Amino acid sequence: MTQLSLQPDLGIEHVAELQATLLPHLEDDAPVQLAGDQVRRVHAAGLQLLHAFVRDRAAAGRS
Repeated sequence: MTQLSLQPDLGIEHVAELQATLLPHLEDDAPVQLAGDQVRRVHAAGLQLLHAFVRDRAAAGRS
């Protein structure tokens, strides 16, 4: 299992950083766990990107 710690600020100005963190793990066969315990700020764009990541992994049969 791969655990990814999300950055504290998931505001729209940091979505590119989040995408760069998630993209290499999109096709990993191992399960990916997202740790959001340090997140202090989030915008809809950050949530949309997280949703798309989880949705795309699930569509490919990955958890």
